Amino acid sequence: MFVLPIPVNTVLEQIKVIDAHKASHIMMLNKAEILPIKVYKVRTPAGNIIKQEMLSAGGECVVNKNCITCKDDFTDILLLGTVKHYKRLLEKMKLMNYFGLGQLYQLLSAYIQNHKLKTTLPHGRELTYEQMRVMGIVNITPDSFFIGSRKTNTETILTTVEQMLENGACVIDIGGESTGPGFTPISAKEELERILPAITAIRDRFGNKPIISIDTYKPDTAREALLAGADIINDINGCIEPAMREVLLKFDAPAIVMHHLPHAAENTIKNDIVQEVATTLFERTELMRTEGFNADKIIIDIGIGFGKTQQENLQLIKYVQAFNGLGYPQLLAVSRKRVLGNALKVDEATQRLPATMAITAHAWQNNVHMIRVHDVLENAHIIQMLEAVKNV
Repeated sequence: MFVLPIPVNTVLEQIKVIDAHKASHIMMLNKAEILPIKVYKVRTPAGNIIKQEMLSAGGECVVNKNCITCKDDFTDILLLGTVKHYKRLLEKMKLMNYFGLGQLYQLLSAYIQNHKLKTTLPHGRELTYEQMRVMGIVNITPDSFFIGSRKTNTETILTTVEQMLENGACVIDIGGESTGPGFTPISAKEELERILPAITAIRDRFGNKPIISIDTYKPDTAREALLAGADIINDINGCIEPAMREVLLKFDAPAIVMHHLPHAAENTIKNDIVQEVATTLFERTELMRTEGFNADKIIIDIGIGFGKTQQENLQLIKYVQAFNGLGYPQLLAVSRKRVLGNALKVDEATQRLPATMAITAHAWQNNVHMIRVHDVLENAHIIQMLEAVKNV
């Protein structure tokens, strides 16, 4: 007789090896892992109710020390339970339409059900996320921070796209304007002169095989790019402009909604960067939903490097899985960025590939849906290897 700790992600496999009754598999699996969930700004009476119901279900709920007396109006709560505990809690919450519990019921239900996410492209094509997807970066700019990503003629662009597709990319992200620290904005006219020939050439050579994303925050650029055959708009300003949202709705196109703090905010003190980013993304996407965007037209990006300090960037990467609770596919874009160089004291972007690959592995382990990278082959191989180990 001996004892072996078993990784949580192998529990179902071990249940089958033991040859438990098939009808018990999911029931047993739902008891296997504590799933911590944090909920922000819950009314204190609701916090007390959830605390009691979670305890009665066999789980736990952490609340502020003043919650029991309702001294404060609101409390953050940390739920600690298995899927089994959450299902029991949700059964109790079904009829609780007071103190904001009805909304919390809807949010928890959506997360626990773990519905399959997808992105619907114009003309009905779908991008699905059975495993983490790779977006390859093609910068048609003379000043992108990573020299290796700069492509300035059509043949080079086509060769790069062909290699990226062969190496495992399913989305090609085309940028016509550098948006790195201290960038100099260009006009929509100049931006379009760079990207439109590339979109046309890619479509002529590869047809609909590549999903084309356009990295722009300008509504005029987005409009012309979608007319030319682009599929997704990757907006670093998070679709804050009504004109951008109007363009997206007109073309039935999905958007990558990125969190972007003004550069000046990098030196301001923030109490909880995870909460701040999540709140902003939630408010932005909720606005879009009220304007007619379906969930399958929204992808979120926490915006590593855009107005955040080194510590905040690392904190966001650490907690990246938390943002899946917003209910949308998540893109993580950290490839060769300064945050990696700062952590390793590596000045040159050319030396940051190993660090990028480490983040890709972290992203995979934390259920990120898509990564945006300069080096498709190396990062795709990490995903393939991790999937191979997972599925053995």
